[in-house]
Amino acid sequence: MACICACTLLHFTPSQACTSFLVGKAASADGSAFITYNADDYGMFGTLRFFPAATHPKGAMRRIIDGDTNHYLGEIPEVPYTYSVVGNINEHQVAITETTFGGRHELADSTGIIDYVSLMTIALQRSKTAREAIKVMTSLVQLYGYASEGESFSIADPDEIWILEMIGKGPGRKGAVWVAVRIPDDCISAHANQSRIHKFDLKDKKNVLYASDVISFAREKGYFEGKDSEFSFADAYAPADFGAIRYCETRVWSFFNKWVDGMERYLDYADGRHIGKAEVMPLYFRPRCKLSLHDVMMSMRDHYEGTPFDVTKDAGMGAYEMPYRPTPLTWEYEGKKYFNERPISTQQTAFTVVAQVRKSLPNAIGGVLWFGNDDPNMAPYTPIYCSCRCRYLLLAVCFLGAELGGKYDLSALFATLPHFADRARQYRTRLYRKPAGRGAAGRRHPCFRERRGRRSRLPHSILFAVGPDDVEALAGTRRASYCEIQRYGHQAART
Repeated sequence: MACICACTLLHFTPSQACTSFLVGKAASADGSAFITYNADDYGMFGTLRFFPAATHPKGAMRRIIDGDTNHYLGEIPEVPYTYSVVGNINEHQVAITETTFGGRHELADSTGIIDYVSLMTIALQRSKTAREAIKVMTSLVQLYGYASEGESFSIADPDEIWILEMIGKGPGRKGAVWVAVRIPDDCISAHANQSRIHKFDLKDKKNVLYASDVISFAREKGYFEGKDSEFSFADAYAPADFGAIRYCETRVWSFFNKWVDGMERYLDYADGRHIGKAEVMPLYFRPRCKLSLHDVMMSMRDHYEGTPFDVTKDAGMGAYEMPYRPTPLTWEYEGKKYFNERPISTQQTAFTVVAQVRKSLPNAIGGVLWFGNDDPNMAPYTPIYCSCRCRYLLLAVCFLGAELGGKYDLSALFATLPHFADRARQYRTRLYRKPAGRGAAGRRHPCFRERRGRRSRLPHSILFAVGPDDVEALAGTRRASYCEIQRYGHQAART
């Protein structure tokens, strides 16, 4: 299963962004619950948002600005009091992250007022528990309409972790269809841009919540015809194609594969070539050991190492086993379509988060947002307590890109971490023990440069651009703005 595959793909979807893992409090080494977030998007820069607690006068209205496009969507009534929020966690240790699965395009509602970014922020400002956040989110879209595509949300508090999946009803139909499933305390789960909730227990009112019309609406639209007990949210509202599995569900499989025995059973599912035939991965598993904070962080830095999808072991790795691949993931050459793997850790990450919540500690120090700018494989995670309230606290200001006024200022971590991540990628080969610069025949590699009459020991790190249009495509990406595009026999881009 090479990352660059010379095969014809009948169906594929463009790579989407974001990965989220969930770890129950009884599945962790210290009793913490964790949810994570790699926010991956070319052109987006990661900033740490801060909303202080506030009291609002009667009749106050809240402007809704789309978190992706920055467009004005409308206004909704404000509540009397809102809680403090820093990043993806609030002062009561409620945390929310997401990944976009898109789903059926005809269900997007351009007339909705609440987008998914605003939905997370408002829920954090108005909720003391994960269940309360689910109620806030589902009530808001019912009242004001849902303005985004299909979303999977990870929602945590010190007692519970949940996955909520939601998709709109299309133009002219206010509201959304949704289902939320509580992840058992001793289990781990994940989602990565593909709907993960298939069949769910309609009678388990304690651990499963859902819209009253989640099944009847699917019947109305012709998405489902079977018995209620056979209903699959994912199959009805986000039917999978090759890209949805290979670029998305494979990331989920890789996380499970690190911590769950017997994941070879689901390889046929993860490779994307056996849709409708392979056994679907369950929503959650019980891990073979308890995960530490470090384990969770390292899982966010995964490139499929040691698996059949390993991006450091195929033609695309280049001379120095680089785990990075240029965009787009797919391209066509001489009538055939090719693709690269899409691992968990990727160079286009804007910011990365591990939210840690702990029932054993007071809220002020129990909730920690471990935050990093850029690629999680390069960025250090910085602890920021959920009680952080002042804009001029050091970490809050360092990560608030808006405070820089659009200027590139290396005194702020917002700019410093991506800068040094890019520099580190250039000299990645120092991390490898094997000799560099000479092939099996002892020939010097063309990437090496001469400096002051001798061979430099710092070879250019490269990303291979296999398709003929990839160099042009790279020129439009954020990463290419820091790099030089070269040609020598094949096309390559240096990060």
